[in-house]
Amino acid sequence: MPFITTGEKELKENHRFLFSRVMQFVWIASIAFVAYLSLNPRVHFPFDFRNIDKLYHSLAYLWLAAVPFFGFQRFKTALAGACLMLPLGIALEFAQGFVAGRLFSISDMIANAIGVLLGVSLGRYLKSRFWRLESGQRGRDNGQVGGASRRGRESVAGGGEWVKGNATSRLRFTPSLFF
Repeated sequence: MPFITTGEKELKENHRFLFSRVMQFVWIASIAFVAYLSLNPRVHFPFDFRNIDKLYHSLAYLWLAAVPFFGFQRFKTALAGACLMLPLGIALEFAQGFVAGRLFSISDMIANAIGVLLGVSLGRYLKSRFWRLESGQRGRDNGQVGGASRRGRESVAGGGEWVKGNATSRLRFTPSLFF
């Protein structure tokens, strides 16, 4: 492993802090943009076919839920920010009922929730891969790839872990998206 001086560590931390601040701004601007589009009486989609708006809802809320993982250093803060997109989507759907030319839709709320769930999963996965590559770590247990670790678990570079089965001692892969 190359020797890293204190100045290089500080520079790396400053870059990370600046990147977090930029992503927080992008997240807030994205929330404002989605709110504007949700409450605008006339929205023109580039593609128009049956239920395309559900895809747009899912993609928008996927983005809104994934960005906080890059805007906040602490996982709990990022998860809270991402989960707050659920009540935002519900509130905007109710508000659409009061806008001429827009309709309240439960299926849009479901599309928003699906987007948030996918965004949390994607945001956590991408951040774990991004920060791991940046810091030079290869695996979860300080660079041990496939090496035995505590309690019969083995780290895997892909972001999960191999867990020994109970009765037959077979190994099964458990992705670590939520835990």
